[in-house]
Amino acid sequence: LLERHDAALGNALGQELPPELDPDLTYHGTARLVVPTARSVVLRGETLALKIIVLDRRPVKSVTVHHRALGGSPWQTLAADHQARGVWRAQLPVADEDCEYFIEAESAESKTLRWPPTAPELNQTVVVSP
Repeated sequence: LLERHDAALGNALGQELPPELDPDLTYHGTARLVVPTARSVVLRGETLALKIIVLDRRPVKSVTVHHRALGGSPWQTLAADHQARGVWRAQLPVADEDCEYFIEAESAESKTLRWPPTAPELNQTVVVSP
């Protein structure tokens, strides 16, 4: 898709395109976590699958999901599974009561990344619908 018109451009210029015009495959931004779909409602008995994307220059060491029932119960921790490059997946337990969760990743430089950014004070809340 990115190189579809390279030959036509090269012909128009009378030479091949210079290598510096090739797309850069390295991420240059600040490290962050992305959850493409943050659901706030699940059906009773449903398991909430989470897709987690970690943007960083180097692969992260780990990604964990901390979850608990609403009302201040102790946090439980799930390890996310690495899928490919910066993509991780995790699955919350079967929903039988309202809960909250947040995600943490440990970067290669041992920096802690969190989603949502307000965690652990304000977390993603999930309400169970009958």
